[in-house]
Amino acid sequence: MHLLRLAPVILLSAATALQAMTEEQSKEVFPALQAAATHMPLLAAADGDRRFATVQLNLKPVTAAGARVDAVRLAVPATGGDLVWSFAIPRSCSSWYIIPAAGSGPGFSDFARGRHYRESTWPSDQSYRPFLQTLAADQLVPGREYLIWFEFTSDAPAEIHAAVRFAKPPAKGWDDAAIEQTLGLTPADADQRAERFATRGAALLRNAKLVDQPFGGFRLLSLVHLLDGMPIAITTAPGRLPSIAAATAAVGKPDLVLEHDPLLAAGLTRFGSGDPVQGTAVELQPGQRTAWFDHVALTAADEQSPATGISVHAWNAAVTAARHGGDALDHLPEGWTLLHREGRLQAVLRDLGGKTGVVAHGTVPAGTWRGRSDAGWIDEEVRIDAQGDGTRTLFSHPGMRSEAFALRAWRYEGEAVAYYDPARKRAVVHYRAGQLDGEAVWYELDGSVSAKATYRQGKRLPAVAPR
Repeated sequence: MHLLRLAPVILLSAATALQAMTEEQSKEVFPALQAAATHMPLLAAADGDRRFATVQLNLKPVTAAGARVDAVRLAVPATGGDLVWSFAIPRSCSSWYIIPAAGSGPGFSDFARGRHYRESTWPSDQSYRPFLQTLAADQLVPGREYLIWFEFTSDAPAEIHAAVRFAKPPAKGWDDAAIEQTLGLTPADADQRAERFATRGAALLRNAKLVDQPFGGFRLLSLVHLLDGMPIAITTAPGRLPSIAAATAAVGKPDLVLEHDPLLAAGLTRFGSGDPVQGTAVELQPGQRTAWFDHVALTAADEQSPATGISVHAWNAAVTAARHGGDALDHLPEGWTLLHREGRLQAVLRDLGGKTGVVAHGTVPAGTWRGRSDAGWIDEEVRIDAQGDGTRTLFSHPGMRSEAFALRAWRYEGEAVAYYDPARKRAVVHYRAGQLDGEAVWYELDGSVSAKATYRQGKRLPAVAPR
């Protein structure tokens, strides 16, 4: 249970995929960007066979109000037209927007997720995020120059890939297909993309001697579509599948072998069969053992028996965390937490911080385990020893903690604090063995108390009227 869910005003504790610059920051950053506009590279409209332009940014950024920002210039033609563009940004880019090179004006209001195209100039893995976006002609001044700025969470140089055109809107308005058609973009061949998965699980799925095709290929393509945000259902029967021993001999030892756990099986099965985003069923069966190959799992009664099912466990965030290296953590639905060390799965935790917090599988080495947002910055940090004692900290923005907990034996214990910002507390509550227990106090921005409550074993006690 998170503190923010208890507060009188509910706010998100986890960061969204893209963090917007605050209004106070923009008052300082925008003039600084405009002052440096003449030094920004010009982004030309797509022309002929060239679709995407590649621009090097974050080499000499504007730094103001705690933000690190760089930009490209964009000239609106005298003939006007809607701005139509597709672009891909690295995960170190946390937000973007458009402003006039001088003065002020309206900007972007929404965007759509893009995908990988045959014309793409960026890698097809998760190191980049593609988007589609438009801005109506009546929001732009013909002949005027604009700045599209990007905020970065690190000092590493960054490449932005963008295809831009100015066009009349179609009769039915802009949608993904209309934007792609206007820019001359065609989706990348999924088979070519699938071959770029350099994992043991992907190697197993492509091995026609062990896994019947096209079933294995379809499973692999489901990963491609999952990364594109386009879930597909797998209806082809699995046919021949290897034993765990044969798969290990072919592609290497699995990260973790999960012995049967009714709670684990039930939890993953509920998620896999009921969540419309994943699009593939998780085929864990009671009484069987599952081997993980990265995030591809075989279901088998023992090491030597042929598998009865194969599952693709490739949730976007879990894959991202594993590829960051170091000690990484990520959460799956139903309360499961994966811990990776240098990309290899170490342990699976259940209900971290809750009253049933426990190590479900594997062994947890002492260390600092970090989770990351979609933008690549750290949004969670867990410092624990092998017994599960330590701390858990959540961050709403890079370096800005939003909640802090103490852990004892994998469960919350003692005082926990939620913050508006580093100097102001939003709530202070107390836990015992993973349950709220003791006084809870919520504060206004000015530090005054807005509400109080008392909890015992997770239940809120009735308020007692003063005598």
